[in-house]
Amino acid sequence: MDEFRSYLQKYLRIWPPHMAAVRAFESVQMKENLTVRPPSLDIGCGDGNFVATVFGKVDVGIDISTKEVRKASRTGAFSSLHCVDGRTIPYPDGYFKTIISNCVIEHIDQPERFIREIARVLAMGGAFVFTTWTPCYNTSLLLKRKWYIRWKSNILKHWSIKPVTEWKAILQKHGLQVTFVKNYLPPSSLKHLDLLELVSLVGLGKLNALNLYRLLAPFLPRVIILKIAHGLDAYLSTREKSGNGCAVIVKAIKDGRPTDNIQGRAG
Repeated sequence: MDEFRSYLQKYLRIWPPHMAAVRAFESVQMKENLTVRPPSLDIGCGDGNFVATVFGKVDVGIDISTKEVRKASRTGAFSSLHCVDGRTIPYPDGYFKTIISNCVIEHIDQPERFIREIARVLAMGGAFVFTTWTPCYNTSLLLKRKWYIRWKSNILKHWSIKPVTEWKAILQKHGLQVTFVKNYLPPSSLKHLDLLELVSLVGLGKLNALNLYRLLAPFLPRVIILKIAHGLDAYLSTREKSGNGCAVIVKAIKDGRPTDNIQGRAG
């Protein structure tokens, strides 16, 4: 878990603990399972810190938020940035050899249109790699009540949480064949992170614990940040490591053979 701890220490300086831990998990998975071949694209690049930390440099970044694109421009991680919807990518057919989408697709209300556009701009033999939540996420929250799940979905804008079999079917329909699937983030870890997230929502408007954390974090002694990192790492690393994870990384290769077969060929 040394790599996880390293990412966590970095992210705790810029994000609240629950988000830092999730991004650390995602960083390990992306770094281990993706070789970036240029030209490359990060869809939903956000503030750019994820790509800057994990890969250093990506050719193109796009995000629907002008504010996030402005932040991403300060990282120096992108050769080019665009404020556009991921369902209308301003590049020609087959342009990119690598496309990254980290924890974005669950926020898309028309995921098939999103994937169709990715298939269009991805070169033959190119790789599309994304991370997302699985249905296990909803069943592993602190409260399993329907109202709580709906509330969290609305707060986090989770519109498209699907099982891997459904993602495979959509990807295959557009000529993207799944070659790799790996679940991560066990249910017990998610409960811990859900609690941290709830704490960050405590307060009224801008006077909440999340903003208080952001205000104080730059001035916290380094030793305190390290203790937080080590504590989270110790908790998460001792939890069950079954395949029934609350998050998943999926890799698909464009082979140009669209199919209506709904059964995935990769496990």
